[in-house]
Amino acid sequence: MWARLAADDEMLALVITGAGKAFSGGGDLNLLDRMVHDTDLRAAIMEEGAVIVRGMASIEVPIIAAVNGPAVGLGCSIAGLSDIVLVEEQAYFSIRTSRSVSLPATAAR
Repeated sequence: MWARLAADDEMLALVITGAGKAFSGGGDLNLLDRMVHDTDLRAAIMEEGAVIVRGMASIEVPIIAAVNGPAVGLGCSIAGLSDIVLVEEQAYFSIRTSRSVSLPATAAR
């Protein structure tokens, strides 16, 4: 997706928003707990986040985050990586972790 967007010569800006009442509901805390013991799973999930971060960095037009509700976990980072952030009144930002694991919201390499 990111390569296709980066190659779009007609795009003037990229707007990212959530569907429904949330910008991003965040990750599954049970999945985060499983990642503590499963290094392959952890590496795969962290690579997914890194792909998003690298993809956003490859976009040459302004990225606008239209935060229409809670921005949790990676969604909080996506908003922070955007060039412009528009926030509705009921929106908030949060990085949640389980008790047994504390992971960064993004893992760019």
